[in-house]
Amino acid sequence: MSQHSQAGASDWQPAQPGEQRSPCPALNSLANGGHIPRSGIASRAQLVSAMVQRLGLATALADKLATEALAKFGKPGDGGEQVLHLQDLCQPGKLEHDASLTRQDAHVGDSAKVDPALVEQLLALSKNGQTLTLDDLATAHQIRMQQSAQGGHVVPPKAGLVGTVEAALLYCVLSRGEGISLADAREFLLSERIPQGLTGHDISLAQVARRAVTVALKGNLPMCDAARRAKDALKK
Repeated sequence: MSQHSQAGASDWQPAQPGEQRSPCPALNSLANGGHIPRSGIASRAQLVSAMVQRLGLATALADKLATEALAKFGKPGDGGEQVLHLQDLCQPGKLEHDASLTRQDAHVGDSAKVDPALVEQLLALSKNGQTLTLDDLATAHQIRMQQSAQGGHVVPPKAGLVGTVEAALLYCVLSRGEGISLADAREFLLSERIPQGLTGHDISLAQVARRAVTVALKGNLPMCDAARRAKDALKK
């Protein structure tokens, strides 16, 4: 497995007027780095290649995520093939969801753009002041679920499920063995830039599901079918 391609810091630039971004820091980071078109409009092939080369996902997982996104949000591109417009992911209740680690709920504020206060809340949960462990991310998810429910707001069950996967994917992509360094987390979540030096590790659906189980169990949250299968596999 090759390392994530080493694009330099000079390749990164924030979205310019007319360029689309989403509630997902990973997709935004890919667009900001030019790993998918900076316009924020990408084909399946472009999405899969970028997720494999820059995020370290296994091809099967990258293909699954791209295929599902295009099935829900795809539009015909100039060449007739289906393309993903990142701004379409901002629709409430789709990829956007309540209790996000880095975005406000739609009924509270801007659910598309990163909220620096929420990122700092997440980073402050580091137990050693240097890294975020999966347990730290599970705690953050639990806190966000509680915050989202304040004032009697009913948090859709789907938000809890998506949130566990969000935390698991974040950990899988950014962890360097001992957890996620706070510097990497801040760069990825606040600047929406892929940290330098991440080593590709063929992240599979099973790996993500196992970590989603850990996040779900900490908060006693319901689990999706993939997470249940991973939990059952661990018992064998």
